[in-house]
Amino acid sequence: MKHFTTVNFKKTVSRNCRNIFLTLALFVSLLPSATYAAPGNRSIPVGSYIINMGSSPATTNASLRPYGMVYDLINNYNVPIVWSIDPTKTKDGRDFQYLGSNYSGGTFIVEGTFINATVGARITYWETQGIIGRYTTGNLIVPEFTVLNNFPVTMIDNVSSRESIMIQYFTNAMISSAGYTTGTPSQISNCTDIFVIPHADPTYAAYGPLRNFLTVQKGYVFAQCHSVSRLESLSNTAAPNDSLNFLSAQGLQCYQSGRCLPNISEFHATSPAGPYTENFPTEAVMQYMGNLYNAYIGNGTERWFIPTSTSQWRGTSKRLLSTSNGTTPKEGTLAVTGPAYGNAANGQVMYASGHSWNGTSGHFVNAQRVFFNYILAAGKARELAITATYPATMTQGTSAPLTSIVSSGIPPYTYQWVSNNGGGFSTPTASATNFTAPSVTANTDINIKLVVTDACGRKTIYNNMITILFTSPLPVSLTSFTAVNRVKSVDLAWSTASEKNNDYFSIERSSNGGEYTEIGRVIGSGNSTSSKFYKFSDPSPLAPIGYYRLKQMDFDGEFEYSKIVTVKRYGKDQLTVYPNPASPGEMQLQLPLQTGDYEIRITSVTGTNQLLHKGVMTSIEENVIALDPESALKPGVYILRLITTDQDQVMKIVIQQ
Repeated sequence: MKHFTTVNFKKTVSRNCRNIFLTLALFVSLLPSATYAAPGNRSIPVGSYIINMGSSPATTNASLRPYGMVYDLINNYNVPIVWSIDPTKTKDGRDFQYLGSNYSGGTFIVEGTFINATVGARITYWETQGIIGRYTTGNLIVPEFTVLNNFPVTMIDNVSSRESIMIQYFTNAMISSAGYTTGTPSQISNCTDIFVIPHADPTYAAYGPLRNFLTVQKGYVFAQCHSVSRLESLSNTAAPNDSLNFLSAQGLQCYQSGRCLPNISEFHATSPAGPYTENFPTEAVMQYMGNLYNAYIGNGTERWFIPTSTSQWRGTSKRLLSTSNGTTPKEGTLAVTGPAYGNAANGQVMYASGHSWNGTSGHFVNAQRVFFNYILAAGKARELAITATYPATMTQGTSAPLTSIVSSGIPPYTYQWVSNNGGGFSTPTASATNFTAPSVTANTDINIKLVVTDACGRKTIYNNMITILFTSPLPVSLTSFTAVNRVKSVDLAWSTASEKNNDYFSIERSSNGGEYTEIGRVIGSGNSTSSKFYKFSDPSPLAPIGYYRLKQMDFDGEFEYSKIVTVKRYGKDQLTVYPNPASPGEMQLQLPLQTGDYEIRITSVTGTNQLLHKGVMTSIEENVIALDPESALKPGVYILRLITTDQDQVMKIVIQQ
């Protein structure tokens, strides 16, 4: 729960009629930049977590497992991930600098807005798996490439029974088997986002459905090794114009003599000519550090690609890693990507050479990074397109409609509205809801998150800010409203500095912060110019959380709402800290619900700098305390320890600005 020194009522009946909302129609698929950042940049709040993607040489733990972390946070915790890429950098150049450190390789960032105790614990878990990162202790502006909301529905080709090649990459990144499926091109459905082909021997009969997948469903295709030159040589004998030369004008040279007949007779040498040129360093797929080409040319029946003498690369096909064979637009390449058939309206295709990149050497890890970068790009392209309307501002305690319309994906859709700083939703799992703004002591920005998921599991996580406007004091001035956890009850107490025409207070309670029920009344003082004190006990409190508010009724029938206070009820042996993250002076500790002496210590993350050390005695009647002002915690990340004679509980806390 929170303690407030000053809380003011507002007149609901009259102010709702006069309140004017500025409504913004926002397209989620375009992902707006954060407030206060120049176009193309994003303002990253204090308490955010930067995942360092610039390790060189690349390692499985530090360079691949971040993709597993991204998958985990998006799919399991509805946390979007900022992907920062400097649009002007050169190969291995930095994306941004923070506190003297350079961040490169396409940096992932978890914004502090989404880091609560649960997400913080998950970040700690991934750190134990080798992730390298740090929390921000101040605001930061970074170049924003995009915000990732969706991990795509990936199907791995099993026609040639070589799916284990690609599955191993997912295992290395610690992405569970729920992150992909296996099947054939004929099994592609409306739920498939990307089709991945390892070493294979495609035929038109088996792989012809890819044409429809790319041109109608706008899906993504990734192909590896000699499946590439085989694909590019295929056409429908009954309709020769229905070919699968997605990235070349008339096909590629075959990987071996006679293996791509009847359409392609030319073939190329096993190994390409160096040196190799890495192009497009700001492309999403090219976010890696150091050497890559050794992974592509080190093994496999097809270690590079080159057009036939009568063909060339399509103008939209980007040769990511060029060899020294031939000249543009006919040069050799180790990796190439672009829209199918050169049409930007179609889905994307990517080819990469080499049989397998499974290995711990830096170049193998980098090749897997390129693969997962392409996976993330597919997820971004295939996320749900949503139009959402939010009010730009609201007055505290008032209600306003929030709406959303989904224009892509497969219905039915599920919805979840969440506020990071109080307030409540009338129907938090509907496409449209009414949001009741929390009470504030000053104009306050809050973030409203909407998570929409379609029948295939595709999702968009949309987060937008609403400014809650503070209202000036009115005739009934509430100076405090608190709630205290007891063993069998919750005790409410409030006080007023003055009252005018005050009939009574109605005490209302809610389980979700949106729908309230009256649980009792306390008679007011009518007219008063002196301080008055009131209390009420709820003998049947809700678990795990209860929301309380006061409805002050005038004799003439008008009414006013108070701020909302929350009470969390946990097990008797559990230490609870809330809110977390918190602003300075806002954090509360709920100690185990039993009599005892406790020692509280707060230190820096490293444990070398102790900022608070005190003893506390609690009883079963009083077990909630506020962090004392003398702790003077500045914005940052700290370690909290609760020590008794028989236990030592430790947790991470975040203080934000």
